[in-house]
Amino acid sequence: MKKIYIDFDGVILDTPKIYDKEFKNIKNMTREEYEKVVKKLKPSKIIKESKQINNSIQNIKKLIKKENYEVAILTHVLSIEEAVEKFKFFEKKIPGITVIIVPKEISKSKAVDPKDAILIDDYEINLKEWEKAKGESIFFSTKRKHEKYKTITSLEEIL
Repeated sequence: MKKIYIDFDGVILDTPKIYDKEFKNIKNMTREEYEKVVKKLKPSKIIKESKQINNSIQNIKKLIKKENYEVAILTHVLSIEEAVEKFKFFEKKIPGITVIIVPKEISKSKAVDPKDAILIDDYEINLKEWEKAKGESIFFSTKRKHEKYKTITSLEEIL
C-alpha cells in the first residue's frame, strides 16, 4: 500500500490567498516577519474564509476509497490554536482521516518516515527535504510547473 501525505495550506485550502489579502506586502517579508504576521491572524477565520482548491476534499475522499493508497494530512502549524482548527476542519469534512500536525520548526520528513511515501506539497523546501529522505515529491500548483518535481494542479491527478 502506497502512503500519500497531503499538505493543507495551498493544496487543500487556499489559505495563502487570505494572508495575501490581509497583508499586501507579504511577498517581500522575511520568513520570520511572515510567521509573526500569520500568528496574529485567527486560524478559525483563515480556514473559514479560504476556498477549497479544485475539489480537494472530494478528491481526497476518492483517494481514501482506493485500496492501494493510505492517505494522511501532513501539515505545519505555527500555534496550538491552528492545530485545533485544522483538526476541527477534518472532523467535519473527512471524519477519520489521519491528520499529522508538525510544528513549523520541524521538517515534515522528520515527523514521519518518507521512505517510499509520496508528499504532495506546494512548498519546495518540504519537497527537497522529503526527496533527500528517500520519499517521492510532487509539487502542487495551480499557477506554474516545477522544473524539478512532477507537478499537479488537482489531487484528482493522483487517481
